[in-house]
Amino acid sequence: MISMEMMVAIDRMDYEQRRKRQAQGIKKAKDEGKYKGRPVDADLYKRVAELLKAGLGIRATARHADCSTTTALRIRDSLA
Repeated sequence: MISMEMMVAIDRMDYEQRRKRQAQGIKKAKDEGKYKGRPVDADLYKRVAELLKAGLGIRATARHADCSTTTALRIRDSLA
């Protein structure tokens, strides 16, 4: 019978191999110009920009725009 430690080790190895192959596929697609990442959400960008210009803080902006604070910060930084 396989021990729990052995099953965990096999699972971890499989996980790492899948991540490596996925990264290789993404790199290949980027090199071929086929992978451009996730498109920008123009409506969200506009909402966050308006809220920030109105003087709201990052957390309030994120809450009202229904996005994460990280997204609100990224949009704020791109405006500067």
